[in-house]
Amino acid sequence: MTSKTRQRTSETWGRRKLCALSLFFVVFGVSFSAFGQTLAMRQYVHFGWTQRDGVPSNILAVEQTKDGYLWMSTEDGLFRFDGVHFERYLAPPGEKFLSRSVNALKAMPDSGLWVGYSFGGAVFLKDGHLTNYSEAEGLPSASIASFAKDGAGFIWAATTRGLMRLDGSHWHKVGSDWNYPADHAAFLLTDTQGRLWVATDEKLLFLPRGAKRFSETTVAIKGLVNIAQAPDGTLWLNTGGVIRRLNWTKGEWRVDGPEIRTQSHILLIDSDGGLWCGSQSDGIVRIQVLGRLGTGRGLPLSIRIEHYTAKDGLTANGGWPVFEDNAGDMWVATDNGIDRFRPVKVTKLTTPTPAPTGLNGSTIVVNQRGELLYGEDNMPMRVYNDTTGTRMLGGPNGVLCAYRDPIGALWFGGKGFLDRYSEDLFAPVSLPSGTTALNTIQAIAMDPSGALWVSITRKGVYRLENGVWEPYGNRSDLPQLVAITELADSSGRLWFGYTANRIAMLNGNKVQIFSSSGGLTTGNVTALHEADGRVWAGGENGLAYFSQGRFQHVNFEDEDGVRNISGIVGRSNGDLWINQVSGIVHIQASEIRRILEDPNYRASYELFNALDGYFGSPSIVRPLPTAVEGANGRLWFSAYTGIFWMDPDRIRRSPPSPVFVESVVADGKPYRALSDLKMPPNVANLQINYTALDLSTPERVRFRYKLDGVDSDWLDAQTRRQAYYTNLPPGRHTFHVIACNGDGVWNETGATLSFFIAPAFYQTVRFKLALGFAVVGLAWLIHSLRLKQATAQMQVRLTERLEERGRIARELHDTLIQSVDGLMLRVQTALNEPDQTRCRLLIEKALDSADEVMLEGRDRVHALRAEAVAVNELSQALANYGEELAEDRPIAFSVALVGSSKCVDPFVRDEMYRIGREALANAFQHARATKIEVEVTYDRSMIHMRVRDDGGGIQQETLTSGRPGHWGLRGIRERADAIGANLVIWSSPGAGTEIDLKIPAEVAYQKSTRKFGLYWMKKLLWDRSVTR
Repeated sequence: MTSKTRQRTSETWGRRKLCALSLFFVVFGVSFSAFGQTLAMRQYVHFGWTQRDGVPSNILAVEQTKDGYLWMSTEDGLFRFDGVHFERYLAPPGEKFLSRSVNALKAMPDSGLWVGYSFGGAVFLKDGHLTNYSEAEGLPSASIASFAKDGAGFIWAATTRGLMRLDGSHWHKVGSDWNYPADHAAFLLTDTQGRLWVATDEKLLFLPRGAKRFSETTVAIKGLVNIAQAPDGTLWLNTGGVIRRLNWTKGEWRVDGPEIRTQSHILLIDSDGGLWCGSQSDGIVRIQVLGRLGTGRGLPLSIRIEHYTAKDGLTANGGWPVFEDNAGDMWVATDNGIDRFRPVKVTKLTTPTPAPTGLNGSTIVVNQRGELLYGEDNMPMRVYNDTTGTRMLGGPNGVLCAYRDPIGALWFGGKGFLDRYSEDLFAPVSLPSGTTALNTIQAIAMDPSGALWVSITRKGVYRLENGVWEPYGNRSDLPQLVAITELADSSGRLWFGYTANRIAMLNGNKVQIFSSSGGLTTGNVTALHEADGRVWAGGENGLAYFSQGRFQHVNFEDEDGVRNISGIVGRSNGDLWINQVSGIVHIQASEIRRILEDPNYRASYELFNALDGYFGSPSIVRPLPTAVEGANGRLWFSAYTGIFWMDPDRIRRSPPSPVFVESVVADGKPYRALSDLKMPPNVANLQINYTALDLSTPERVRFRYKLDGVDSDWLDAQTRRQAYYTNLPPGRHTFHVIACNGDGVWNETGATLSFFIAPAFYQTVRFKLALGFAVVGLAWLIHSLRLKQATAQMQVRLTERLEERGRIARELHDTLIQSVDGLMLRVQTALNEPDQTRCRLLIEKALDSADEVMLEGRDRVHALRAEAVAVNELSQALANYGEELAEDRPIAFSVALVGSSKCVDPFVRDEMYRIGREALANAFQHARATKIEVEVTYDRSMIHMRVRDDGGGIQQETLTSGRPGHWGLRGIRERADAIGANLVIWSSPGAGTEIDLKIPAEVAYQKSTRKFGLYWMKKLLWDRSVTR
């Protein structure tokens, strides 16, 4: 028997002798029809994962829990698989496994997973928590081979040291009180009737549902043992590599029927009735039983044996654990990985003598009986029937165009020929004059009158009626082009599809042309089809439908997913099926209705491609069409790689995939315990890992997620299984994720994760309240300070005004008044002079003084607007003023300069001059002194001015409070205080008066660059108090 290897699939038919399998049948007239119609290996899509993909090594058992996870036991721990990632299952925080070496697995129908250790003990995993059982709970220190749950709900464990039964929370060993004779157990199975089957090394026993005692069978056990149950309830036993059926006959259980000898103790019967056997070195063996066995000996044709090895793509030839998941996918664990065999939804047509596929693909058409007729460009036509298989039809080779007319006749065209097939006879039809093998029949349609319209390459469209060919039907209004596809609809209209986005419609005697102005956007038109009275057009740019006199483009969620259409089929239920470049597209009737209701609606669709068994892509130019509907609703599709079929009514569809949030990573720290999840403050980067359990087609699973309060709408993550967020605010957050499985079914409930991000101290309510109070307090403080500042400014302005008035008073007193006093003194002296000549001279001097007073008055008015009075060096200025006062007075006046003169600040110099001038004026006019001295000292640390006389002194009361109506002493103090001077006024009656003024060098001396801060600090801190 030959074998044929395809991409990840293979098939082997008939007898095949291998070292791994020797098959012998002993026939007793037993019916095998209970197996029903089983799948062949070609009807499975294979995919394998190796250790490079993260598969753990040495897988001992495989199970699937109710939530959808695939679990694997190994000597290095427990692993699980979500369809994308293999991960070691870690014990929850605060819990631990008893051992890393795991042997047996058993998933419970309700939920939970039993895990048996290789060296004793077990653990029950449920809802993320572990319940361990060891010797303390009654389990012996022995390896656990298998688990089972009986019809009454009790859990049983087969161990090397006895059969154990869980009662409550404690395990009990089953012995003679249960009529169990052995001190060990090798295998357990609960059948669909609730019976518990137990195999030892020698015997096979069973416990009826509700019974308390085991019953023995006459079946002998030899070596390793395995029991499996077929979909019809038949039990099969594999012991010592021999597979036979268990049958209740004559009041006892016996083995009968064919005997299948293998080198494997593994046996699994899938939901389609196929037997799967693993082997140590020859891959996987699958046995199909079709029909019934007759009497006699030998291998009936109803038995089909198929192998799948490493040459076919199996990850390794050694494969032991075999498992069928909830979706009907088969899993085989090998020495190098794990393999999945998924039943295809699209099956490739194969025959015992398949013809080589032509360069143009296959021409397909369905006859009135629903049979498929097909052919390639180098073979004659053939017929396929589900019952009889394939037979040769004959006729011309190289058919590239096929058409069934309204009366059921078939038309076949190719390079330079056209044949009509009716009543099992081919009748050649003469073509228009000048037609050669270079001219190919492209498309055929028949109008209501029975005339045939044929499109011929390099010639155009011709109408055949009564044996006469008419180019373009003798119509000049039809495009003078070759039509790629044609359609005669139920309304009697003829449609012609052309290149360059053009369709022509012939309705009676009227032709209408549609292009982009008529709503057509398909590009080259390669498919025309009528469904439910509506015309659909397909092309390189997508799909369109005809409505209200124009074409309307169909929008899809994935616009690029539907293009290069070459075949359209509308089913009676309203669904639309399309053969196009990326695979077979299915649009449900509900979506069609929404498309027709809303031209802007973006429709969803279902795609069938290589993941579903449809390999390759269809022809775009010829042969057309590439999609037809056959008998019993079966759909046929033509591609470059062959012919494929599918039964839309029997497609296995998965329920919504369970969705889980698996872990969270916050700033690089993983969190797996997600219940009441709390994270530290200031999380900058947050990653949420989620998954949806679709083990069949995880590549197609799509996700949407949303974080309440952050995302305003669902975010489409496509196939990505992580969500990322940055700088989330503190507080409680709720994350939602939903998923769509490979069949397009959404799990709208999805999964939800609630987590809490702790606030930093500055993000707490207390801090915010304190900050609020602080802000309010600060605002109040600022307001108060501003109010005080404004008040102080007003006070300063008032003080400045008062000081200005005082300064004006001082100026008037120290200049004008003193000058007037001096003038009056001169006039009085002149009046008292008896000598007329001298009197005249004194009066003239008095007049000069009056001019000076007038001039000085003007200067004082100008000085009120100036900063200071420009004077000479201080000692010289005081000397000049004192000499004027000393003139004509018998008073000894002297000025002493100590040190070298320095550049004094103009303001300070002016104020010192005014103080000295006031002191001299008082001394000359009121002190009655005979000697007046002035001393000015320029020192590095200060400037020192002293004015002293030997007059009558000043009364203490006057020295303290001043004389009423006089401002001299008060003015001196105010000026000293204004320049930050240290003023000392000493006087005593009869002892004279001394005025001592000291000013620090930092204040007195003028510098090119003055340190502002230090200057004013010293100025403010300098003792400006007046010492009396």
